[in-house]
Amino acid sequence: MEDDFFSLNSNELLSLSILLTVVFSNQLNANQLNILGNFLCSLGQNILVIQAVIGANPNPNAIYTICSSDQTSTTNENNSNSVDTATQLSELESKINTLTEKMTTLESTFKKT
Repeated sequence: MEDDFFSLNSNELLSLSILLTVVFSNQLNANQLNILGNFLCSLGQNILVIQAVIGANPNPNAIYTICSSDQTSTTNENNSNSVDTATQLSELESKINTLTEKMTTLESTFKKT
């Protein structure tokens, strides 16, 4: 069953979607349709968030089990990324401090007037 659904082409998925929409819309009132529609949108958004998290943070052990010879280069790349991230965070903290100082100066200027 699972393979059947995921093997449908775009036209078949669209047809299935339209068919289900017609079936639901004939049996539900406007409020029920609104609730169901919002629920399905929320479900879709949550699935997309999970997919994005999985895509952004893949299991690092998966690479090592497939290509153990690339372990050193992968580790070096991860360390390099950590250093880059730390540098970016440091720069952002500096910019935040500068903006905070400027806001304080502006606030004191407006309080005087």
